[in-house]
Amino acid sequence: LVGLSATPYFVDFFTAYPLRAAAAFDAGEAGALQVAHERARAGGHWLYLSTSLDQPAIELMWIESAPPPQDSFLTGARVKVVSTRPQLDAAHRGDVLALGPRDVPPAGARLLFVLRDGAVVWGASGAASSDQLHVYVD
Repeated sequence: LVGLSATPYFVDFFTAYPLRAAAAFDAGEAGALQVAHERARAGGHWLYLSTSLDQPAIELMWIESAPPPQDSFLTGARVKVVSTRPQLDAAHRGDVLALGPRDVPPAGARLLFVLRDGAVVWGASGAASSDQLHVYVD
């Protein structure tokens, strides 16, 4: 009887639950931020990280194994953490913007990829509010 009652729980836990929980645990976010940072760095541009993401600078530091202090890493790596619209509007042509799903990109920004269900999706036809993050080039 215990086996019969526990079976649906374990089937869900190992099949459907990981996809449902991915967004709550920021699955894939650090890797997506690293991809965005590499894109910005390759072009000699800045990466703008929105504070609407969950601790984006710390996640980027972790994935890149950057030593503290945070301010030194951000300046040296050409990363800006932005929380206001004027800060985001200060981005220059070619800069990369990592935004939350509800952030509005500047006019003229082009969508590079989205993080959807923990996976980077290049060439997405559009950004959805259910995505974990959106990456644009200004």
